[in-house]
Amino acid sequence: MNKKLSLVTCLALGILVYCSGASGSATRLQPGDPATDFTVIGPDGEDVVLSDYQGKIVVLDFWATWCVPCLNAMPYYSSVAEKHAEDGLVVLSVCVADTRENYDGWVQQHGANFSFITAHDPVGRNLRESMFSSVYGVSLLPSVFVLDREGIMLGRVRGHGEDSNLYELLEQAGLGKTDESEPEEPAQPEEPAEDPVPGFRETLGTLKSGDTLPSVQVETSQGDSVALSDLAEGGPMVLTVFSENRLNENDIEFLNSWSERYAAQGLRMIGLAAYGARQVFDDWMAEVGDTLKFPIAFDPAGASPALPKPREEMSDEEMTAYNALRRSHFRNVVPMVLSGGAMAPVPHTLVVDNQYRFLGMYIGTGPDNSESLSNLLLRAGISLETADLPAHIFTAAETAPAPQLETVSQLQAGQPAPDFTAIDIDGREVNLSSYRGKVVVLDFWATWCGPCMIAFPHLQTLANSYKDQGVVVLGSGTRDTREAFERWIRANSSRYPDIVWAHDPAGREPERASRALYGVVGIPTQFIIDRNGIIAEVIVGYLSGEVLVEAALAKAGIAVPDEILIEAEENRRQRRRLQ
Repeated sequence: MNKKLSLVTCLALGILVYCSGASGSATRLQPGDPATDFTVIGPDGEDVVLSDYQGKIVVLDFWATWCVPCLNAMPYYSSVAEKHAEDGLVVLSVCVADTRENYDGWVQQHGANFSFITAHDPVGRNLRESMFSSVYGVSLLPSVFVLDREGIMLGRVRGHGEDSNLYELLEQAGLGKTDESEPEEPAQPEEPAEDPVPGFRETLGTLKSGDTLPSVQVETSQGDSVALSDLAEGGPMVLTVFSENRLNENDIEFLNSWSERYAAQGLRMIGLAAYGARQVFDDWMAEVGDTLKFPIAFDPAGASPALPKPREEMSDEEMTAYNALRRSHFRNVVPMVLSGGAMAPVPHTLVVDNQYRFLGMYIGTGPDNSESLSNLLLRAGISLETADLPAHIFTAAETAPAPQLETVSQLQAGQPAPDFTAIDIDGREVNLSSYRGKVVVLDFWATWCGPCMIAFPHLQTLANSYKDQGVVVLGSGTRDTREAFERWIRANSSRYPDIVWAHDPAGREPERASRALYGVVGIPTQFIIDRNGIIAEVIVGYLSGEVLVEAALAKAGIAVPDEILIEAEENRRQRRRLQ
């Protein structure tokens, strides 16, 4: 499976796949500030004005159609909106850093599935020009905030789903309180704190903690070629990789302050502008260069090759040549050379010791990442000031990568589909073998998988259209907790009444059926199984509008209209063009 398709399918390839713009720096609006009013455009072209929701608790969610974590979070925020609508809570989801065309397409296909209000930022793709960047401090997507009934900013939501601080902020906003004179419930003893989770990791692609970084050449802001190791000057190095000009004021201030405080100990903070054009970088440096107290280098690989003409006008041969050109380009991109070919989201930060050995990395570069930075600097031998010490110093044992699991080959067409038992929402066993004699679409999915969510409406249509021919769609939740499965099913399964839902009791463990029996490495993955229990086809991932599953049903003996089979052949061609 190719890299572009793997982003769509959430393939677990051991690389970092996030949707982010610039770093997750602190918001300009601080808790306690009145939220600045704004007007965005709703799905029917109507004005959506923040102040119209005065008197309600507002969960303000900034997202984009291309952001997989944003799509992952939508079912959860939809359930929150539905659950607390009578409490005066609204979820306002504003699409930013995206085109109106993309937003309209998403609304048409998926808007009816969710219980929140959506709108689009008319500024479009250029988030830097939007007030949501300059005023609300939105740079990492999704960004979610809570406003109380008076329109006061209470804070940013940290974490995901049930593991986030959302309900702490909602409690501050008075959720569930109808009479301020009511006596408060007696305080309950605090639950013991869970073990802290590090925000950094010790691997990046093939790079592991203790490995010497590969030798690479970069360009200085003056255009001179220099070895990256020479910029480190023999000291520990903090290398922040960002995209051409996307390092915001808060990030610069943060990096400046750490650079100044620890320069005497030999620490070198270095910025690396990558994935962009030299002219854009030069223009940006002309604007901000005087404010920088650390060196900025440019990746000489520059921007990736542009399409010579619109994609739909390119022949298969032209697309093959273009993809080969792009692959050749990315082999020379400095961050990917350092990581052995893995593309981490930007910005990201690597910390290197005074022997030019990799210690660890984290996503982002601003104040939100100070815990990760301070932990890694301690490992680099930097003596931190008291104010900069992390709240928890992680030991090497706490952050060591999990042992590499033995590779399991994915099952292919022609092989028997192994039987396994999953558990439905009511606690009943669901056995694959109980559907022998039917054609089964076995869909492995998870609540955190955005492409899985996007595929469900199509699977529902398919299940309904072909059930009279004995087709069953079995959605087997995998790599997920039982709690997350039950929460999602209660909130969403009514939209997909013809899909059989169940959860693998092995959860995230290696013994889960998807891995141990079927060798699945990325989701969604569908195994189309014929009436005799033999796999007819395997489909990894989902691109919107595809009818590959229908074509696979035809292989399993289901009568499928010829026009759909012709469309499926075009879908296969499109996938080949993405390779």
